[in-house]
Amino acid sequence: LQLNKPRAEPTFSLPIYVSTDNATWHTGPLVRVRFHTPPEVHSIEPSWCPLIGGRIVSIKGRYFPKSPKLSCRFSDVLPLMPATQVSSSELHCRCPSVIRILPEMPQPVHHVVKVSVTD
Repeated sequence: LQLNKPRAEPTFSLPIYVSTDNATWHTGPLVRVRFHTPPEVHSIEPSWCPLIGGRIVSIKGRYFPKSPKLSCRFSDVLPLMPATQVSSSELHCRCPSVIRILPEMPQPVHHVVKVSVTD
């Protein structure tokens, strides 16, 4: 299970400084590093979808960010599916159809679901 994420709560930024002699430090007014707690996925229900797709799965975890661009990825060869944020600890995604990629799938078919939260 993989989550690619934009900002997650809590988030904060700090300035970054660079030195060439460990004595003199330089930075700029817009030079900052953003720190955040990455999203965590704890469960997915139901744990299966029909080959034609369409089923809504509930992804539960924590630190899901508020973003209009949340999405789920069920494999590297299927399109991103839009996610609906229920709360900071739950997302809903609709399973895509896998019928178009069945000839490419090794038998027996076993999948690892990748859930992406993209910005």
